[in-house]
Amino acid sequence: MKKVFMFFWRLPKKIYCKINECEENFLQKFDAEYKSKLAMHSLIFHFASMVLNALLVVFYLLYPNTFDGIIANYNINMAIVTVLALVPTIILTTTYIALYLKKRVPIIEGRKWIYCVQVILTFLFGGAITLAPIYILLGLLALSIYVVIFIICLYILLAFVSIALGGGSSSGRNKRKWTLSNGDEVTEEKGLCGESYYTGNSGTSYDTNDGGNTFYEK
Repeated sequence: MKKVFMFFWRLPKKIYCKINECEENFLQKFDAEYKSKLAMHSLIFHFASMVLNALLVVFYLLYPNTFDGIIANYNINMAIVTVLALVPTIILTTTYIALYLKKRVPIIEGRKWIYCVQVILTFLFGGAITLAPIYILLGLLALSIYVVIFIICLYILLAFVSIALGGGSSSGRNKRKWTLSNGDEVTEEKGLCGESYYTGNSGTSYDTNDGGNTFYEK
């Protein structure tokens, strides 16, 4: 288990370094002093996108009728409204990628579009891929917590069922028994709330007022 944990914990760093290494190997053909920061920028972009999307969700929750009003007032369908809602994300994406490429594309000789496609894909998916092992680790941790909670709840439920069915601490050899003068053997059973019930082998229900010294039929 520890090895699995350490594997997922160290994997993001390996992915992070691999992203930078790939860009450095390409751009150092044109600039030998180039040091890549692509992985760092992809992570920044990833978190910025998450924050922006969270803000859009909060806005929709606070003003749920906003889009309905737009549809009704301008007679447009939901597909167009959905595209309009993505405008902030599109602006963030294009602006960030354009600023990153602005300083690097000019030094490239030859087919620059290949590098542009690689950078765009890295920005869109690199941050998520880098953090995926952490997300998986957190998911496994959350799942293990839920499993432990489920086992505890199941144990408590089974304990209550056991008590309700006459089990628990009063079952087996721990049950108190008395033999009455009429030959009937009375056994004490505990209820769900700890109350005592007295039943004879004959099926007769008894009660007592003095802790078991004297029994009388109900």
